[in-house]
Amino acid sequence: MLRRLFLILLTLLIWAGALLADSATDRIKTLLLGDVRDFIWDATRSRFISSAGTNIAIVNPESAQVEDTFNIGEVADKIAVSDDGQYLY
Repeated sequence: MLRRLFLILLTLLIWAGALLADSATDRIKTLLLGDVRDFIWDATRSRFISSAGTNIAIVNPESAQVEDTFNIGEVADKIAVSDDGQYLY
């Protein structure tokens, strides 16, 4: 009887979403960047870098926020970052 009551309670908690681990912090976020031509991962900063039109955007993957943008004056089709993170090509 006690086992059956426990299973019913467990089922209700799962169904209600009360047992999801960190459900408030595990939400998927979407960031629209426009006409993205290329994007790369900068391992030195743990950030994505994308080229969109004449702009370069630095994106924080955890917050889905653009942290900084740079206008380079011309369209960048392909981008690359140096191994030490010092240069963007």
